[in-house]
Amino acid sequence: MRTLKELKKRGVHKSLVNEAFKGIEGNTRSTEGKIRYNGAVVTGTADELKRFQDLTFIRASVLGATIDKY
Repeated sequence: MRTLKELKKRGVHKSLVNEAFKGIEGNTRSTEGKIRYNGAVVTGTADELKRFQDLTFIRASVLGATIDKY
């Protein structure tokens, strides 16, 4: 929040900052300027992600694939 307020004050990335504030203000789970994180995206190879396999706080996961441009 502090960073967003500073960016707004400086006028940097004005439209993006305003969109971020709109999202935060519309989030009923945020209180007193503190944001509650609802999730995260973690990327890596299948071998790299194996270390997260048995963690109890992971509720769902999806293993996908990407390809290089041809």
